[in-house]
Amino acid sequence: MTEAERQLPVAMVNRYVVRGDPAVFERERQAYARQLCARDDFLAHLAFTVPEEPGAYVALDYWSSVRGFFTAAYEEGVGRRHWALDALADVEVDQMRSVGRMRGGPSAEELRSCVLLQADVPDSWREFELAFGTLVGHCVNSDGFGGGELLRSTLRGRRYLGVLAWRDEQCRDAALAGPGYSVARHRIGGLATLTTYGGSLVACEVPGPV
Repeated sequence: MTEAERQLPVAMVNRYVVRGDPAVFERERQAYARQLCARDDFLAHLAFTVPEEPGAYVALDYWSSVRGFFTAAYEEGVGRRHWALDALADVEVDQMRSVGRMRGGPSAEELRSCVLLQADVPDSWREFELAFGTLVGHCVNSDGFGGGELLRSTLRGRRYLGVLAWRDEQCRDAALAGPGYSVARHRIGGLATLTTYGGSLVACEVPGPV
């Protein structure tokens, strides 16, 4: 990784499957997020639960740079919180950069329901990125749509994570039932090995004024 790449914004993506008491994990997650939000180089923490997978979380931590993340990770306080969280769950870690993002109507604080799409693209990655943009385009006019983002892994070059968010589950389900979404989703499925699951947004935390 070049020095220029170290200065680009990055998202650390952690997929957790909690082994013990979810309440204990949630307390540790909240404490870890508060500690991250105290840092100048931290941008935002998003956490989703996956209702169809009990104990499953997906957490996205946005940093202004890779350097900022590694600086924090090696500090005793942040590292200790991170290790405490990892000890409570099975963890899969990835590092991603945003390919594109589109905002919707509701604010981030109003969003509660989402679709997460994990894609492994064997080839035609540019075509896949365009197809995801088409999928987002079909969601833009749906009631309660809050926006979409596509992230690409820097560790697994052909791995993507797509996030589509709505105000609530009813808005999400209505959008997914539309013919335009179904056609665009089928197109994406023909370009990648795709895993799709619904999520509930349980945290959207950003650094506040000191």
